Amino acid sequence: MNFLLVDTFGFPKWLAYPIVLFVQVNIGFLLCRWKVFTPNETKPLWRQYTEFLGAVALFRVLDAILYAFLAEEFPFRLVLFGKNCYYLVYQLLNVALFSMAKFVFCRYAIEGTRP
Repeated sequence: MNFLLVDTFGFPKWLAYPIVLFVQVNIGFLLCRWKVFTPNETKPLWRQYTEFLGAVALFRVLDAILYAFLAEEFPFRLVLFGKNCYYLVYQLLNVALFSMAKFVFCRYAIEGTRP
C-alpha cells in the first residue's frame, strides 16, 4: 500500500505512511479480536477498540516519527520495479522494532491480561 500511494499516486512519503498505519491498525484490531486473542466478552466491543487504539497510538506515533526521520534523512539506493524504494526498508525495520511491545499491550486491551 505504501508503494502504491508513493510511487503510483505521488503521495509524499510522510503523508502516505500515516495512511498505511491507520489501515493497519484497524485491520490489526479485527484480526486480533477474531483470530489471535480470546476477547473478554464482558467488555463492550467499543471499549476494546478504544483501549486497543490507545495501546497502539503511542507506538504508531513513535513509528511514524522514526519512519519519517529515517526516510527523509537517510535515503539510499534500493531499486524495485524501476523505482528507488529504500523507504520500504525503514517500514520493515519499524515493524520489527515495535511488534512485540504492541502485542503485549493489544493483548491487554482485548483479553484484559495485564502486561
